[in-house]
Amino acid sequence: MSIRHSATREAANGSHTGKADEILFPQVPLPEQLTYEFLGTFARCEYALKCSGFKG
Repeated sequence: MSIRHSATREAANGSHTGKADEILFPQVPLPEQLTYEFLGTFARCEYALKCSGFKG
């Protein structure tokens, strides 16, 4: 998280092109983006476990 956060901060400061950050964080505040990313990852894991027949 710290690497991506510092990269985003650098992009905001204009110290590099920021192209990768535009793809990773399209106009979404960092805390919200991390929340969406976490929820999406959790949902994919849960779906994969259910489809593989895992009983939680």
